[in-house]
Amino acid sequence: MIKAVIFDMDGVIVDSEPIMDIVLIQFFEEMSIKFDKNIAKDFRGGSSEAFWGELKRIYSLPNSVEYYVEERLKRTIEYYRKHGIKLIDNVVDLIQEFKNLDLKIALATSAAHERMQVTLDILNLEKYFDEIVTSRYIKNAKPDPEIFLYASNSLNILPDSCMVIEDSGNGIAAAKKAGMFCVGFDQYGDQDLSKADLVVKDFKEISRDNIFEFFGLDISLLRSSDNF
Repeated sequence: MIKAVIFDMDGVIVDSEPIMDIVLIQFFEEMSIKFDKNIAKDFRGGSSEAFWGELKRIYSLPNSVEYYVEERLKRTIEYYRKHGIKLIDNVVDLIQEFKNLDLKIALATSAAHERMQVTLDILNLEKYFDEIVTSRYIKNAKPDPEIFLYASNSLNILPDSCMVIEDSGNGIAAAKKAGMFCVGFDQYGDQDLSKADLVVKDFKEISRDNIFEFFGLDISLLRSSDNF
């Protein structure tokens, strides 16, 4: 039985991918380089260091990987504070339904801790999560399973009792390596989500009825629960 749900952040909780593209394109324009945003698809859900290492190689960038990681982080946070950031449709309702079922809720993101904190502060989301794991706490980025195993351990729940919601191929690979049930969220249609146990395009597709089915709960409880 599933006892916890672990959410990715970018592209699952918040619609941040378009913002990341805007920030990158503007940054590269300042360097007089036309950035190909398709490069970012293969690194979605992975580490910023690996991403910038590849960009440094492709574009012969002059500064260190660390410089570009920090510069993009700074610019992204500035954009969030100036323009805000949008929640993924129906995600808060889904989280609340999970909480109504007494499931533990965790956030596990490869994002920098600072960006995660700004995101949750702007949207007042921290109250929903029992545990939060960012790149600060792990050594190996997705598709390594470390981040999800860390989250399940923090929740004191076995991996096979956890469900992960992810939008990237790297994240899904990490969840499956961790031995967890995984839902792929296919908002953009540009990732290989074939390894997910279930794929949805809208969180409304995860209804109250099939939540009970997914988790092996007694469907008769649905009619007697005051929470529904």
